[in-house]
Amino acid sequence: MNILCIIPARGGSKGIPRKNIKLLAGKPLIAWSIESALAAATINRVIVSTDDDEIADVAESCGAEIIRRPLELAGDTASSESALRHVLDELKQREQYEPNLIVFLQATSPYRLASDIDGAVNLLQENDYDSVFSGFEGHFIGRWQQGEDGCASPLNFDPADRPRRQDRPLEYLENGSIYVFKPSVLIQTGARIGGRIGIYAMPMERSFQIDSIGDLDFLEKLMAPEMRKTSHAALLQPRLPSQSILQRVELLALDFDGVLTDNKVWVDDKGHESVCCGRSDSWGLTQLKQTGIKVAVVSTESNPVVEARCRKLDITCLSGVADKVNALSELAASMGIDQSAVTFVGNDTNDRETLCWAGIPVIVADADPSLIPLAVWVLRTRGGKGAVRECCDALINAKKRTEPIEYEGEGVYFIRRAPTQAPNYEKAYWGEIEDPDGKKRNRLTEREQYLADMDTELTFLNGLPGGKILDVGCGLGFLLSALDSKWEGYGTEMSKFAADHAGPQGRIFTGKLEDAAYPPDHFDAVVFHHVIEHLDNPLSTLRQIRRILRPDGWLVLGTPDFDSGCARLFGDKYRLLHDQTHVSLFTQESMYRLLRDEGYIIEKVDFPYFGTRHFTEENLLRLFDEEGISPPFYGNFMTFYARKPADGELLRPPGIQKKMNNYLKNRLCKL
Repeated sequence: MNILCIIPARGGSKGIPRKNIKLLAGKPLIAWSIESALAAATINRVIVSTDDDEIADVAESCGAEIIRRPLELAGDTASSESALRHVLDELKQREQYEPNLIVFLQATSPYRLASDIDGAVNLLQENDYDSVFSGFEGHFIGRWQQGEDGCASPLNFDPADRPRRQDRPLEYLENGSIYVFKPSVLIQTGARIGGRIGIYAMPMERSFQIDSIGDLDFLEKLMAPEMRKTSHAALLQPRLPSQSILQRVELLALDFDGVLTDNKVWVDDKGHESVCCGRSDSWGLTQLKQTGIKVAVVSTESNPVVEARCRKLDITCLSGVADKVNALSELAASMGIDQSAVTFVGNDTNDRETLCWAGIPVIVADADPSLIPLAVWVLRTRGGKGAVRECCDALINAKKRTEPIEYEGEGVYFIRRAPTQAPNYEKAYWGEIEDPDGKKRNRLTEREQYLADMDTELTFLNGLPGGKILDVGCGLGFLLSALDSKWEGYGTEMSKFAADHAGPQGRIFTGKLEDAAYPPDHFDAVVFHHVIEHLDNPLSTLRQIRRILRPDGWLVLGTPDFDSGCARLFGDKYRLLHDQTHVSLFTQESMYRLLRDEGYIIEKVDFPYFGTRHFTEENLLRLFDEEGISPPFYGNFMTFYARKPADGELLRPPGIQKKMNNYLKNRLCKL
């Protein structure tokens, strides 16, 4: 059953400006509703309807999908029902998607549990209601109104015969938190409640709505027990990068307020400010400097306390800087340190650009939630409470590790398979070979077959505006030969034989990409197809690609999935293990993590099979012969379409993982 949750959130709140993203207990207000919806077992999909860019960014970072609401449905007089109907119409038009049930949550009712949502949905289904609303139980409450003369008169009882509370029937007050209804109710009546109506009872303490600043303060205190169970630190789900990433750090840069301090300030009666710093952080920095790692504070704060603290710690201080990225970039350059070896620890929204620039972006446990998508490393501790010490300890331990990491990322992103013999990519490799099925092939004569297999990738590339394109491991130059004239072709190739053959198709460099000396931001697109699995040190090449790719430039990366359905079913008879030069074995999940960790935005993942020469009845029947070599099949090979972020662009939030899973699920359902 498709159960859709819709959370309307317009940007033009009058009572509390920017209400939906006001912080409540360290989270934007709307985040509470999104998180409870995502945690509910009954809900399949969560959509936020908004007209506001900032609300959309926050909601997407929390894992919700976004549907943009037209301005005529975002004014003060627009009803929630009009926003709900707009979402349904958009989904039907775009995707032919029609939910069985709608769950409508109001962002201004943040104190609800996932179990409340599930309870309301189950109540509707078990009792065949058409709609259900949440409310709290209330016994008799005398209601009065004031007349024009200023005198009060009763509405629901006679003061001369005042009933006892226990003698009156139980009443329910609609609390505005949860509405569950069949789409037909909204479509036929224009209302969220109709038909057979049920009431889902919630306690009074979870029934308050936010309409004023005072309500925010009150609810923050009311929710304190729940906040302790799901603290802001828990929200950020600590994660530590691999040892290989930590080992490349040469410069640790820190924001001051909220990182070295707890983000509070004390002001005396003369206006003097003071802050609180942790002694454990100081000792950690002292120990870290002994490893050779440089330390600096980069802060927009011009208070003398910043410089005083840095002098005490004997670390570089860049305070009162207007452009933190430029300041940090110049500092790293003066130290001879590459951007990829710079770690920056931040905590608030003014750190966005610096986190995007840093090679290893880090946030403290109580950082602004909107920074989560930018961070490779999320600390367990809060700013001023040991976060810097935690960071120092991890870097020190990585530096102390004595065993060499010959292949960075091994066991983290890929499995290393030792070749049975040293690879030889010269003439014999490109001539007649035997494929996994024992059939003879000659790579020199397979241009048309290769281009047919690459049709999807070529169509994508030739649909781009053009510019400079690099084919890493270009082989015989087949791909370069099929590109439109708007592309200026480049290639790298380890084999001199293949490079000579590809020469007429572009500017070909013979050797490793790392030795080609291409300048930064040089290429508009890079193709890295069926190459990464051959490399001993794939992470080095991937980082070099990111360096030479211009901002907003495309990476098209193809490689086998060594955890595909066929790989699991056939084990060591999986056909893509046949080539002994496949030494770095990736999976879809590990490649996604690798690209994400290395700062790419993944736009699409494709599994070329249907429409190719491999989609035959013979190959489908071979799936039932587990004694033979696995056939070519859907999922054996994967193509990632990823971008280097444009200047100032934020990395895609973790919600993309959910989107990608939904995309894959939809693709598989179509099979």
